[in-house]
Amino acid sequence: MKYCCPVFEGAIGEAGNRGLAVIIDQSASGSPEFILQHRAVDLGTPPPDGYPGPIVLVNDTRIAFCPWCGRRLKSFYGSYADELRRPGLRVALPDPLES
Repeated sequence: MKYCCPVFEGAIGEAGNRGLAVIIDQSASGSPEFILQHRAVDLGTPPPDGYPGPIVLVNDTRIAFCPWCGRRLKSFYGSYADELRRPGLRVALPDPLES
């Protein structure tokens, strides 16, 4: 598998860990989705006790281009997206069409 850049490859490897990562998943329509994710704690770790304010444990942002080299992700990884999928790591959001 060839990656668009070494930083993107490293970010894919960090999925589920504390810090910044890239997750590849699938949209409801079946097309690949690329997600830039930041986790305050490792996957499965409870939030810190006694924290004095609200804390966002996981933040997901869909991206279309590599944040480090600028490649268009669907074009570059389209045929490999199924190999790279990491279902279950993204933030589950309700489907706006079901509301």
